[in-house]
Amino acid sequence: MTDDLKNTDVLIQKYMHIFGYYHDNNRKVAALNLWVNGHRIFHGATIVKNFDTYKDIPSAKNSPPDIKTLWPFVEDNIIDQTRIITCFENFMKGFLLLNKCVVHKLSNKNKTLKNVQVDRPIKMDEIFSEASFKNFAQDKPEQWETTSNTVHFSWLLKPEYQKIINLPADIISVIKDINEERNNLHFISFESFQFGKPTIEKYAKIIDFVEKIIKPSIDGLEQDIDLIEKNMQDKWHSI
Repeated sequence: MTDDLKNTDVLIQKYMHIFGYYHDNNRKVAALNLWVNGHRIFHGATIVKNFDTYKDIPSAKNSPPDIKTLWPFVEDNIIDQTRIITCFENFMKGFLLLNKCVVHKLSNKNKTLKNVQVDRPIKMDEIFSEASFKNFAQDKPEQWETTSNTVHFSWLLKPEYQKIINLPADIISVIKDINEERNNLHFISFESFQFGKPTIEKYAKIIDFVEKIIKPSIDGLEQDIDLIEKNMQDKWHSI
């Protein structure tokens, strides 16, 4: 790899909130990274790794569940909720990228659209032009179209965002509940930990969606990127 190519690669990594939108392939790689990391984080959750144990814990009105078996799930409840939300947040942001929407917060360069972004996704062509990349100045952040911060999770669940993302209503309901529980982490106690058939069904639904929708989406995008890389290598060798 030449020094020019190395410098370009470093530039893209450092300013991904700009150059991630430069080419379709950049967006695909960024989306794949989000999905893969989200899927990995999801499977690090105690309740996901040990769901068969969790759902088989006996419980009845007059017979509370065995505390020793249940305790690991209570102890990791908050971090598990964070892992689950991160997975879905990454999936939604990756999906927006593939649909040519901006997932980074807009800068003050375009204050009108910056305010609009709270309620609806901004398309790439609304803010980026050829000059955005060709005239990019590392020392002039006031000229950049976006910041390095991404949009909030709560924005992604709003109607205009969901017109593009289109998560099933029941999944939106579940992840909203999980996120609200997570946001109350300072008030969580053992007494407030939820366990029972509705909770088991909630997590079963989430796990099912990840394995039947998110994982196949990852596999498909990986194949697409592998094909792109192969075609690029073939063209390189033919020169």
